[in-house]
Amino acid sequence: MRPLFLLAALAVLSACGGGSSTPPAPVPAPGPSLAIGAGPDQGIIPPSLLGVNAPWEDLGQGIMSGGELVQDRSFRSFGSAGSPWSALTGPGAVAAQATGGDPSPQGGVAYGGCLRLNGGPNASDLVGTAQLLLGPLRSGTTYTLCCSTYAEGPETPNLVAALGQATPYLTVASATDSTLAGAWKHHRLSLTAGRDVASPLLSLAIQGPGALRLDEVRLCARPDGLADLDATVLARVRSLGIRVLRWPGGTLAEGFDWRASVGPMLVRGETLASGGRLQTPSLGLDEFLQLCQALGAEPVLQVSLHATTAEAADLVQYCNGDADTPMGRMRTAHGHPAAYGVTHFELGNEPVAGQSGAVYAALAAPLADAMAAADAKAQFSGVVEASFQEADWLQAQPLLARWNQEALGLAPRLRMWHGHFYSYFDTDADPAARFRRLMSAGTVLRRTRNRLAAASALPLWITEYHVALQQSGILQPERLVDAASGLAVGETLLEMMQGGFEGACAWNLAEPSGFGLLVHPGAWDLRPAGLAQQLLAPFAGETRVATALSGVGTVVLGPGKGNIPSDASYAQAAALASRQANGHLRLALINRSPDQPLSLALPLSGAAQLTWLRPDDLSANNEGAIQVQLTTESRILSPGAALVLPPHCLVRIDL
Repeated sequence: MRPLFLLAALAVLSACGGGSSTPPAPVPAPGPSLAIGAGPDQGIIPPSLLGVNAPWEDLGQGIMSGGELVQDRSFRSFGSAGSPWSALTGPGAVAAQATGGDPSPQGGVAYGGCLRLNGGPNASDLVGTAQLLLGPLRSGTTYTLCCSTYAEGPETPNLVAALGQATPYLTVASATDSTLAGAWKHHRLSLTAGRDVASPLLSLAIQGPGALRLDEVRLCARPDGLADLDATVLARVRSLGIRVLRWPGGTLAEGFDWRASVGPMLVRGETLASGGRLQTPSLGLDEFLQLCQALGAEPVLQVSLHATTAEAADLVQYCNGDADTPMGRMRTAHGHPAAYGVTHFELGNEPVAGQSGAVYAALAAPLADAMAAADAKAQFSGVVEASFQEADWLQAQPLLARWNQEALGLAPRLRMWHGHFYSYFDTDADPAARFRRLMSAGTVLRRTRNRLAAASALPLWITEYHVALQQSGILQPERLVDAASGLAVGETLLEMMQGGFEGACAWNLAEPSGFGLLVHPGAWDLRPAGLAQQLLAPFAGETRVATALSGVGTVVLGPGKGNIPSDASYAQAAALASRQANGHLRLALINRSPDQPLSLALPLSGAAQLTWLRPDDLSANNEGAIQVQLTTESRILSPGAALVLPPHCLVRIDL
């Protein structure tokens, strides 16, 4: 998500100081009112602003039903701090080795090493390994376990496999199979879960004396290993009005090999997930593009700057080539003869430490040329820095300060730029002060957009946006999912709908530890950020109507902090109006104050439905019990009558 150089930037922030921890309250102004339609209509609100990132890792953040449940299938990280595997030693020994693995595993991808299990002296001794799986077990579902074993002899201990509940431990399925002395054996075992398990454990062990090598452990819910989209997730995503999906997901793209994500699950390779974990992609390229088709969403494919020109061109041909091209034949063999027709490709993710804008442009240019040669309809997006351009300390970070000017050399090959924006890369102990700074998101983003527009006429996409509340560079997860963060996400989207932005993707779909529009796992309820997007989704594709607020107080934030400049200020409220297909008006209003209501005179008349996001508590979230919801009410409006906006609220009015 965030640039690798952020820690250095935070050091500059600390040196510059954060100013007062409590910004002033809004300066009162008399007679707040809203005028609508004072000027000409202002164009269509782009549907492509309703996008979200769909990272591939962890079963696509849990949205895939089935798929590969095991990480580090060849024990390459065994013994390290981040390894998913743990040893079940008993009286024996367990050790990973870099050589001696199965040279011809069932999937055909060999990684060289294996795990050596040295059994205990007694027939009842169990020695093995276990890991928590990536997804839950469902009662009555049969899981297919594939693995390779090599009994070193002369003993040939049996392989014992079990699925269970981790805490307290309870076995829900098990199977035993024989092994071969001096030869590799390919096991394919069926394990039927006897109950639902939310956080299941897979254990593999040998019983009794003997030494056994274990390699290529795979576990899937379907015999063919393929994954399905969770039906509940699909319905939730549809309710958000999603029009764009971005994949493989932020910084994950830079180490991602798309070729490891296609074909039958058993033959897919492992690739790096966040934290250096090794996973087999279940939300692969074909699954992602089918998800886009199911939602009617535009796919945005990220291309790693580490890819070769041939790899990048092959990606385009796999997506768009005729069935008689080399990659088209591969796609057809994978069950997808029709071309996908992808046009939107991102060259790189975001600025990276040690890589200037000029170096970036030099790396991206040959990729764009190779991909354009593969399909003349392909369109490319280049990286701009959009999070820190207004920060007081920007000039102390030359890489950030110069990036956009240096990257302009790539412009002739591009159709658009993409940048990322988070509010506000710092925190405040006082909740009211924190909320006031969060709600500067729209103002800071608008200033950034104006600065970029002066340098390049190409359209701008914000392909990651959310909040980034952190202290000393450490994110505060509980503040990435609360009501305050949801309103800040709504503020950001509302500002982008005001014009000057062609597309946007929230970060992200369902990250378990923070961010995300959906709560993961379980019922996939909407987080406050998802509620804000759902509330604003109806504006997409409608004609924007001019609005003007008057008599509304101003919030002056004082000394700069995070990515907020010292001269930042904004109105207590903002408005967005559109004309529906039936000619009726639609209106959104946001009260950015944490503690002050606003009585606003509206020039509206007639029956209206009001949809509110007005949490009682800005720290409330939906991670457990549902505490934050949208509420609706019907009203009869009369011209000039005041609508009272409670503190910290967002409302949509449909006439």
